[in-house]
Amino acid sequence: MTSSSGAKNIIVSGGHSGIGLELTKRLVGDGHRVGLIVRSRDRANGVDGVSDVFVADLADQAQVRSVANDIVTRWKVVDVLFNNAGVLLDDLYHSPQGNEMHFEVNTLSPYLLTTLLQPALDASSAPVVVNTVTDGLHNQRSLKLDELISPSKFRKLIGSYLQSKLALTVLMADLGASWVDVRIASVTPGPNKTAMTGGSGMPALLKPLRSLMFAAPSKGAGLLYDAAFSSDHEIQGYVAKGKKRNMKVTLSVDDKTQLLSHLNTGYPPAAL
Repeated sequence: MTSSSGAKNIIVSGGHSGIGLELTKRLVGDGHRVGLIVRSRDRANGVDGVSDVFVADLADQAQVRSVANDIVTRWKVVDVLFNNAGVLLDDLYHSPQGNEMHFEVNTLSPYLLTTLLQPALDASSAPVVVNTVTDGLHNQRSLKLDELISPSKFRKLIGSYLQSKLALTVLMADLGASWVDVRIASVTPGPNKTAMTGGSGMPALLKPLRSLMFAAPSKGAGLLYDAAFSSDHEIQGYVAKGKKRNMKVTLSVDDKTQLLSHLNTGYPPAAL
């Protein structure tokens, strides 16, 4: 259980670099018990003070299931889950399940991980889930399933990447409506100077803006941190610049069915 000192049991995916690393450093510095989910153990080398390292390729649903079971078995209680891992790619790639990779890693993986960790979240007195998403989702007017499920062409940043974060946000809002004891926030960290935003998945036209205008990753980490530890229970749903934003997109039953049909057999039926 959470200790009397106020330290919490916290799981962070993608906590070894960029925004996630800055978040991990802050959480460790505050004295929390922090577990990282990383694709390989050597990715956690040099990340000081973490309590546990859990290894899983989050593009592989079997490994997501395995690591979730490991966390529930070993930790029993998770007070805060940061679904921070994500991809911003330069072309069309597919996961071991055959799903478009942004859809797999940015949407299905965090949703599946969260539902599988439900027993450990339910064991907390005040569980929180924070998802790292992206800017402008409250201005989107439709969820374009074709960009995720069967893209005919690849568009950097504004194609499957944007739609994968939008899909995660509306799926998590739907989940939060049924999980009344778990506070779920999907938070944009804003534009930050990270390896991801400097990589080949970033449109070339935006790279000069990155150098001039993007913030240090500690800024984005601070927004994720504040969403998790705020005493304001309105900090949930889609959160930008510390405030809840009303979404124009709602999740239909048909959209939800189509999205979750890409999870392998064995998905917890209660979450549907």
